[in-house]
Amino acid sequence: MRITLLYIIGALILLLCPCKSYGQINPDNPPEPNVRYKYKLVVKSNPEDIAWNSGDGKYEQGEEIWVNSSPNYGGYTLTHWTMNGVKIGNKDYGFVFTMPAKSVELVAHYAFSPENPSEPDIHYYRRLRLLTSPVGVASFNRMSDDRFEVGSNFDIDVYCNQGYKFTGWYDQNDNLVSDKSYFMYTMPDKDMVLTARLVYSPDNPDDPHGNQDDVSSFILGDANYDGVVDESDVENVLGLFLSGNKPSEDLMKVCDLNGDGMVDITDIILIMEKIK
Repeated sequence: MRITLLYIIGALILLLCPCKSYGQINPDNPPEPNVRYKYKLVVKSNPEDIAWNSGDGKYEQGEEIWVNSSPNYGGYTLTHWTMNGVKIGNKDYGFVFTMPAKSVELVAHYAFSPENPSEPDIHYYRRLRLLTSPVGVASFNRMSDDRFEVGSNFDIDVYCNQGYKFTGWYDQNDNLVSDKSYFMYTMPDKDMVLTARLVYSPDNPDDPHGNQDDVSSFILGDANYDGVVDESDVENVLGLFLSGNKPSEDLMKVCDLNGDGMVDITDIILIMEKIK
């Protein structure tokens, strides 16, 4: 009876505790994998944003990483690196770093040490506009509205169209700058307008417009003194009006069709009517 009771108890233990099977493989509970940990690496610079830095990421212990720092501005020099706040001996801008078994912050420290501590050499530029009076009767060796450094010296030359004679260079205040068609000019500290004034003076003495002193030989509205009043004269007078320059005395007598003492839109309209 006692042996039977022991069998019954043993059977109950096996039924109630089936998981306690020793020496058997349990596929539902596999062994833990061999985990390889990665540690964080941060590369920075001091002052912040003074340099471009590379090497950030997560790496395993013993992994080698190329770390680099390049300054964004001139005059800054790398003095040393720190790792987690502790100064290390490396002073190279780029080097191979071996990852330890911990997270690391590498900081490249910079100091401002320009080669020339003097004040920077600042250059100022001003604009020079070149015009002709009459408009369109000459060209220049330089582009109008170019910018030149203040205080710089450069040559200016005007090439007159056939039949025209140069009389002088004048600024926007009607001051004579030079009576030579070719001259050296020093750029002042302000924008300037230089106008090359010319008169029609052909080599042919029989030309009715060769004598500039004889006003009666001029044709009213003939702004370019070519003997006819046409669209080119309208363009010349319009350019003169838009430039704001004061016309010469002879040009005023030719272009001031309404005799009001100035060349304006009314004169342009009157010239256009003469063309019709």
